[in-house]
Amino acid sequence: RLSIYAELTHAPSQRVIWCEQFSGPLEDVFAIRETIASCVSNAVEHRVAINEADIGLKSAHGQMDAWGHYHLGVHHLYRFNGADNQKAEHACRDAVDHDPGFARAYAGLSYTELENYNLGFGSDKSKHRAQALSLAEKAVDLDPYDPFCNLVLGRAKWIHQEIDEAISWVDRSIDLNPN
Repeated sequence: RLSIYAELTHAPSQRVIWCEQFSGPLEDVFAIRETIASCVSNAVEHRVAINEADIGLKSAHGQMDAWGHYHLGVHHLYRFNGADNQKAEHACRDAVDHDPGFARAYAGLSYTELENYNLGFGSDKSKHRAQALSLAEKAVDLDPYDPFCNLVLGRAKWIHQEIDEAISWVDRSIDLNPN
């Protein structure tokens, strides 16, 4: 029998962020390996973001880098209310100010514009619709292999009624990261 214990730890604090045990018959080693790869990838994608947002919430604003600002933005992004959407926008703008080449920060800004458009948080729907697309295109231009950038471009294309392109970008996002 094969048994593997995996752990993701925040090195400076030595706090365990995620852990899991995997086991099975030795002859299933390749299937177990695929399961581990998928689980670790998913854990890194989600748990690191949560951990980074927690660090950002405890940090002084001036001490954060682009990465910290971005994750603080993500912390507010998926709450689907106007106040948090504004906080997400400000944090992603701070990330872009720190690093104008940070693709995910542009994708985060595009997502805030998508929320402004879809949920009516802003006053000018046509402006939010145009900004969502422009920012998403910038994100993909900076990093065409980032699944989040591809996802927001797909969503932006969707609100522009470019359905075939939207589906293509969303499918590409899933191909890049099935998790």
